[in-house]
Amino acid sequence: SEGRTDEAIAQLHEAGQIAAELGDLAEVAGAYVHLWRTLVEAGRGDDLIDLVLGFDTGAAGVASDAPAPTLMGTIGAAALHQLGRWDEAELLLGDGPAAAEVGGLTAITRTLVAGALAVDRGDHERAGDDLEIARAWCHQVGDGRLNGLLHRALAELAAWQGRTTDARREVDTGLELLAHTGDPELAARIAAVGVRAEADGAQAGGRTGRPPTAEAKRRTAD
Repeated sequence: SEGRTDEAIAQLHEAGQIAAELGDLAEVAGAYVHLWRTLVEAGRGDDLIDLVLGFDTGAAGVASDAPAPTLMGTIGAAALHQLGRWDEAELLLGDGPAAAEVGGLTAITRTLVAGALAVDRGDHERAGDDLEIARAWCHQVGDGRLNGLLHRALAELAAWQGRTTDARREVDTGLELLAHTGDPELAARIAAVGVRAEADGAQAGGRTGRPPTAEAKRRTAD
């Protein structure tokens, strides 16, 4: 029911706020991933932006010049990215150089989201730089959801660049790290990148006249 949905949203948002204040990145990720899914399933994905902007006064300047980076602003930017509102997401991410000075959770999440956004924008040099920095940080944190998002973006970048073997490796790593987080939606998004990379690789092999490898045949059959 609508009432139960509102109650679940309120509880998840409160949990995310508490985790952010405590500096627990894994709990922040868990709370807001579940909140995002709940809102999307209810057809209310835009509501997450209002929630994080209401909590984070530092992000309220999204309509003006890039504000200072904040954790809540980055979470909102990730939601805007998924909604296809890329220009707004870029603004809400805040000033890039300032992120290094802010440090901590904000720097980690901002770098990850900025890299994923750069992949979709076609700015692959910037995406590669940001995602490699995010890889080092996210692996230290060890949260499956964050690492799932990371390796999905890395796989997407590799697929766009025609690096099928690298894309396959990133997909496999992302699915392995995500396995125990109970997030089938993100797992499906990662797997979809793998399917596209395999299809692009097979098409490229056909153009060059090279037969598919035994591994490629096996994956196609699976």
